[in-house]
Amino acid sequence: MGILDLTAIVYISLLFFDKIPAKSVVWVLAYFLVKGLMFRFDFNTWIELGIGVYVLLLMIGLHMSWIYAFTLIYMGQKGLMSLV
Repeated sequence: MGILDLTAIVYISLLFFDKIPAKSVVWVLAYFLVKGLMFRFDFNTWIELGIGVYVLLLMIGLHMSWIYAFTLIYMGQKGLMSLV
């Protein structure tokens, strides 16, 4: 899942900077929500559900830099650590 986490970061970044349309990030939203519902008893999964909500907010045009920075750091370290 590390590769998917890192790929999701790329798509979230492209959406944050308005380089791709919101429709192309629907799979990222679905990935975080399905993953969150599958592993809903873990604290880290609640964070990922929050990131899924943030992706939804990005899709409707609401940009928040501090949540974006948190998402980048959290998912980046999670993705890289799962590859090691």
